[in-house]
Amino acid sequence: MRKIRAHYIFDGFRFRKNAQLVVSDDGVVQDIYSVPEPIEEEAGVEFYAGIISPGFVNAHCHLELSNLQTHIPQKTGLPDFVSSVARLKKEIPFSEDACKETDELMWNNGIVAVGDISNFSDTFALKETSPIQYHTFIELFDLHEDSRAEYERGKKLFKSYLQRKHVSLSPHAPYSCSRKLCAKIEAHAVDYEYPVTIHNQEHESENEMFSKHSGQLFQVFQKELTHPILHTTYPSSLRFSAGAFEQVRHMLFVHNVYMSEYDIRFLLEERGAQHFTCVVCLCSNMYIHDELPPLPLFLKYSVQWAIGTDSLASNTDVSMIREMLSLQQAFPEVSLNQLLHAATYRGAYALNLQSRFGQFSKGKKPGVILIEQLDLQNMRLTPETKVRMI
Repeated sequence: MRKIRAHYIFDGFRFRKNAQLVVSDDGVVQDIYSVPEPIEEEAGVEFYAGIISPGFVNAHCHLELSNLQTHIPQKTGLPDFVSSVARLKKEIPFSEDACKETDELMWNNGIVAVGDISNFSDTFALKETSPIQYHTFIELFDLHEDSRAEYERGKKLFKSYLQRKHVSLSPHAPYSCSRKLCAKIEAHAVDYEYPVTIHNQEHESENEMFSKHSGQLFQVFQKELTHPILHTTYPSSLRFSAGAFEQVRHMLFVHNVYMSEYDIRFLLEERGAQHFTCVVCLCSNMYIHDELPPLPLFLKYSVQWAIGTDSLASNTDVSMIREMLSLQQAFPEVSLNQLLHAATYRGAYALNLQSRFGQFSKGKKPGVILIEQLDLQNMRLTPETKVRMI
């Protein structure tokens, strides 16, 4: 049995200054309770300088793309990035070693659970043996052509995934999935009661594509098709995807750089706040096109939001601390409490992993990490802030 104290314990929801965490030797939470002013040295009690927190949950990653690190130039824009990924996946062989290194890097950075995008089964064996709990989203896209073949491919991958409770079929993005394919994914999600993720409004031309049938993304994909991409118009791409997955229990909308206040109100009215999460991947957005997610709007409307690192194809690291520090620098009004809540419980809830991860609560096994070298007086992260498993 371990008794753990620190300057602060973050329980997944709030900071507790004078508290003690009790966990079994295998990491299961036994209790958390208030204590007198902590003494740094006390027999049988571990004391740490900094903040004790549940392990981080990375709500959006692409482990498969680890071999593309440094291969795509920064700030070229989403249309060029999408084209580069499609080309490089054909030119550069998949690397299991690169994926293993990324997996280890995430674990060493305090990440205990990951929402990971997979197009193939190449990473499945690694995920089975990793100390990280993955929820795998099998990503499908048909470019508005043969939805039946793509859906059957997805179902085959779904059945081959051993941890059936931790796998979903999901569309890549509104612009790369037909209504027919979306309908098939929705029905499958309802049957198996899993969350669905989708890349959403990552570039201004995505909305233009759906509202006006024009723009950079429209031109990129139109070249690959023999018939029009869309047969009707929508106020935004989100209106297409939200309407296509009305029956899904929980949706993760990822990136959301060009999500408007109008779209947020629409989601709150149509889905309800508990049935969707907006995932922000700030470092990836800055890498691709130097844009920020609309975090102030999420705060204004009390939208549930979580944090993802995205892949090493569009990021220089897979560190949740770096993501949180970047968010703090871009949005000084965001508190450390809000950042840690998004990086722990909110991510776990989005992936339907809250029964184990995201909070210090009796019977859960969320991992125990130490965040050190902070500005504890002002409760702010610093460039020197580090994290480690304890």
